Amino acid sequence: MNISPENNKAIGYLRDYDPSIIVMMPAKNVKNVITQSLLSLANQVGVTRKMLVLISDEHSQDNWENDSNLKNILSDKRFLIIKPPTGFNNVNQNRNFLIDVSKSYAKNLAILLRLDADDFLEESNIIQSIENYFFSSTFYFYKPDTRTACHLLLMGNALSCDGLKLNRINCASNRLKNNPSLLEQLDAMRYGSPEAELPSCNLIWKPEMPIQYPALKSAEDHLLLTHCLLTYKNRFYIEEEKLYANYSLSGNMTANNKRAEIYLQSRQFIFNYAANYGQN
Repeated sequence: MNISPENNKAIGYLRDYDPSIIVMMPAKNVKNVITQSLLSLANQVGVTRKMLVLISDEHSQDNWENDSNLKNILSDKRFLIIKPPTGFNNVNQNRNFLIDVSKSYAKNLAILLRLDADDFLEESNIIQSIENYFFSSTFYFYKPDTRTACHLLLMGNALSCDGLKLNRINCASNRLKNNPSLLEQLDAMRYGSPEAELPSCNLIWKPEMPIQYPALKSAEDHLLLTHCLLTYKNRFYIEEEKLYANYSLSGNMTANNKRAEIYLQSRQFIFNYAANYGQN
């Protein structure tokens, strides 16, 4: 892993603090959107284990971290900024950099999750709820004749656009563990149905799971979730009631992807991947 000397202090802090829960946040030129996201993390209540928000700032030009409104938050010991290598061209590179750093230097790490800088957690105790799924000795989900610990967790999310909350949500449903049902949803998604979008930003996992974001120009989180649902369905717990985050549809990347038709091309690729899964 390429760790530049400018990150030595951050790596040292990560080793010493040794969190059990890491919220990974890729960031680039996020001055106008990140405040609500960071506040939703800073205001989490009931969390019993060490949580760290690890922000990978991809060499922003807007100096967002120097915003006076963010000084108190960023001075909190639960927040840490690290710099990824230069030259990243794809979204997956920064996300995988965060995964690799977290797993390499947080020896007590037990949960990995992601929150984008323009999204925010839906409830003030959602991290506490996530703790219970992974750590509670009494929480298991049931398959025939066995009790299974949670290795991957999927939740739904609310949606907003230009600051206004929409009336629909991205649902997390146990039907996604059923291959024909998953394929049916991906079929609708490849034709641009908003209601068919997978709640892919809400994937939460144990670090021993071999999770890496694929190099896809758009919807790499959808492909990752599809792969996990097909490969590790027996290790998944899908929470159908609680919502993890409020996801913004106002981002420039979303708009650019739709204009360039990458949006639909990537979803066609994901459908083909699922349709042909296990044939080779």
